[in-house]
Amino acid sequence: MLFRISSSQSIIIFTKFRFMKARHLFLLFIFISFFDVAFTQNKTISSGLIPVLAWGGVPPQETSVERYKEMKEAGILYNLTRSTSLDSMKWMLDMAQKAGIKLIVRCPELKTNPEETVREFMNHPAVEGYFIYDEPSRVAFTELAKWVKRIQTVDKDRNCYINLLPNYAFQQQWGTKTYRK
Repeated sequence: MLFRISSSQSIIIFTKFRFMKARHLFLLFIFISFFDVAFTQNKTISSGLIPVLAWGGVPPQETSVERYKEMKEAGILYNLTRSTSLDSMKWMLDMAQKAGIKLIVRCPELKTNPEETVREFMNHPAVEGYFIYDEPSRVAFTELAKWVKRIQTVDKDRNCYINLLPNYAFQQQWGTKTYRK
């Protein structure tokens, strides 16, 4: 499934894939966006296709080439799932490479030892970028910027992903009176 658009848009699709067990009552959220902000420096959008990211896609304990191939067949070429360790992330990247998709690296070591972790992964062909934080308030931006700089001193070719709060969040969450500030 390929998505094409002529202008910047964001779409949310809710779906349930075969790799989720029946007892799981959660939905996989897939965010489709033209990534005007997140991936503008990347070559991802050069094809004119919308990169499709599975937010919380295949869980680490269910990772396999087959699960990632299911994602790819559904048009999902990028996966963001929390890995439990450096070794788990390596294994997930190897499976993703075999299936032809890319991952955004997210493991505890990226926070505790970002430079070494990035050196470990930066040459892996399945790495799309590095996950930093989900919905920070403005007060966290200075520390997050320092973290991003540490990563980018090692790997300038990949993006660091920070998922910002939505414009309908509360002022207390933003840490400012308005979203623009």
